[in-house]
Amino acid sequence: MKSIVVQDRFFDYCMICGSPNIEIHHCIEGTANRRLSDEDKLVIPLCKKHHNEQGISAHYSKEVGTLIHIIAQLAWEKKAIIDRYELPFEDINEDVREQFRRRYGKSYL
Repeated sequence: MKSIVVQDRFFDYCMICGSPNIEIHHCIEGTANRRLSDEDKLVIPLCKKHHNEQGISAHYSKEVGTLIHIIAQLAWEKKAIIDRYELPFEDINEDVREQFRRRYGKSYL
């Protein structure tokens, strides 16, 4: 699976600890948002411990979850800016952030 968050050469390793035993984490959760995360390639590799076990993991640590949301939103905005580079620079950031907010229901920044 491709990701706009993690380069292909690093996708076989946990984003937190570097373990080669990974699971795919959808950066933006929820029933509808999971589908959008797939469409937008907002997925990251995490080992089982950092994906879904108590402690420092995406589903149990508010801090880790928040960081993943922010990283995913920034990756999405970067791709949107690159895809729409013809806009005047001063209009790009707010326009793209508003697009993310409309697509995912909120902004993490």
